[in-house]
Amino acid sequence: MVQSTLAKALIHEHYVETQTQLWGAQDSMGGEWGDMFGDWLSSTNQLNSKAGQFLTPPNIAHFIAKMCLSDNKEELERKIVLISDPASGTGRFMLDVAEHYSETIGKLNFIFVNIDIEFRVYVYCTMNAILKGIPAINIWGNSLGLETDYNEAVVTIPIGTVAMWRVVKKEQIPEVLARAQYLVNAQETQAKSEST
Repeated sequence: MVQSTLAKALIHEHYVETQTQLWGAQDSMGGEWGDMFGDWLSSTNQLNSKAGQFLTPPNIAHFIAKMCLSDNKEELERKIVLISDPASGTGRFMLDVAEHYSETIGKLNFIFVNIDIEFRVYVYCTMNAILKGIPAINIWGNSLGLETDYNEAVVTIPIGTVAMWRVVKKEQIPEVLARAQYLVNAQETQAKSEST
């Protein structure tokens, strides 16, 4: 397991270097926040288009992130936000949100909740969160159903440039989501009380 994770990390570093050289540091097609796993699935035609599986094109995910997020540094720094992607695929929207925060305030001041019903992209999304040090709750399950339709989750906790991770059993997912919401609410309450 450790060798496999180390190999993925080394492959990811090579991907970042190669994509940065090809596309430039500021292009959403690659670089530090590029989607190595999504690029691989797309380029090898491994998506199931008959089942309606399509990854959001990188430029569209980048556009959505820019439209949804503030450019106000003070606002982004002031509060932790909970952001959800109910059909996350390999996590392209999460990657673009992380890029926006990183470029705007230099830190990731959010918790991302990714949900996907397809196991393979759930794993790739989780690996993207781990390799890029993104705070996330990655859920394998049906976002259109109930929380009982979730199978498992992986919580990623940043520790520098990568993230620690913990697998969460099906029955613990509602508690983990509630804790994330509590953290956001508590921080918001504290900020309000400090400003008065």
